[in-house]
Amino acid sequence: MGVLFLPLMQEYFTLSKVRPLSGDFVPAHDVKFTRDTWFNGEFQFQKEKFLHDNFGYHNTAIRLHNQLGYYLFRKAKANGVVIGKENYLYEYKYIESYYGTDFIGRDSIQKKLDMIAFLADTFKQMNKTFLVVFAPGKGFYYPEFIPDYKKQRGITNIEVYRELIKKSNIPYIDFHSWYVANKGKTKYPLMPRYGTHWTQYGSMLATDSILKAIEQLRNIRIPDMEWKDIHIERSKDTDADIENGMNLLFRFEPETLAYPIINYRAKILPGETKPSILMIGDSFYWQIFGSGVSQVFDRSDFWYYFKSAHSPRYEHTKKIDDVDIIDEIKQHDVIIVMSTDVHLPKFGWGFIETMYNYYHGKFDRERFDPEFKKRINNLMEDIRADESWMKSITDKANRKNIPVDSMLYKDAKWMIEQDEIRNQKSNN
Repeated sequence: MGVLFLPLMQEYFTLSKVRPLSGDFVPAHDVKFTRDTWFNGEFQFQKEKFLHDNFGYHNTAIRLHNQLGYYLFRKAKANGVVIGKENYLYEYKYIESYYGTDFIGRDSIQKKLDMIAFLADTFKQMNKTFLVVFAPGKGFYYPEFIPDYKKQRGITNIEVYRELIKKSNIPYIDFHSWYVANKGKTKYPLMPRYGTHWTQYGSMLATDSILKAIEQLRNIRIPDMEWKDIHIERSKDTDADIENGMNLLFRFEPETLAYPIINYRAKILPGETKPSILMIGDSFYWQIFGSGVSQVFDRSDFWYYFKSAHSPRYEHTKKIDDVDIIDEIKQHDVIIVMSTDVHLPKFGWGFIETMYNYYHGKFDRERFDPEFKKRINNLMEDIRADESWMKSITDKANRKNIPVDSMLYKDAKWMIEQDEIRNQKSNN
């Protein structure tokens, strides 16, 4: 009976401190009781979610459940996680990439590289540098610890990208191959046992190489990246992100890794310059971005998956749709697209196609014309303020079976375009 009452006692008296869960878990918030929330069912629905996520020892119960899954079945309860041999941890998508099950075909890869080659040449004429970077993948780096699957390896995206890009004039860095070729040859591990990304040590080696590549491609000198010291510690942060996301009661056997102490010299010496850099990349860039590398650049921006924009200049993260893309391109000297192998099927996440279309005259006003977007948003606000007008939009959305906001945007855009056509005819 005491055990049964423990969660209730913990909830009200906090008998012991409970570790928060790692990963993408946000506990449901409580709901205020009102007459409206009771009769529309919101109170009951939200209250049930709140009690489910916040009862005493909830997190401990989750960890116990996950620990039993590991002990009894050697299964990870974290989404998409695979426990390999000797407890090496993988995200399953990296195993798929290693086996080539996500291969998109040579023609698709060649088409993407043709667009990249055009952009590289276009940016070069604008005195800008375009650089492609292939980040390493854990499936390729540690194939010996992948569970024994009864399937044959096929052609992979990274192998074809590597083959075809060598035949082009596209500037690129292939960390993917370099890491595999140097596994066991470096002083410290380049990829962790319990994490997805390169180790902190590995990411700093990559940072050094990227800076040197920029210097060579632009024939400049950048303020130094100084290796002050290296601390040898138990794996932490992103070096154990998969293990942390499994939310177990007990941790795996500790892994010892190297953590460099880096100093980026912000002061410019004679003959040095600070270029501005724009990185379009996946999560492999977070370690570099968070290391303070922005200090050696005039401007340093990171467009994460070409969805969100991050910069020391911003107080808050911005959505890409709220960024003037063309103006930002003009403000940067170096544009880099970096991806690990699992994201090569969607390499560039739309950035390459967007810029290719723009420089071919396929002008997407909704993306490249801030004034046009502003006029659409202003008209949408006017429509929302008109009850009868908004009712008409709602009825039309219901007939077409699309969201009301989508119908509102379509109508506002159409009206502005029609207004422009009428003005053009009257001027002629």
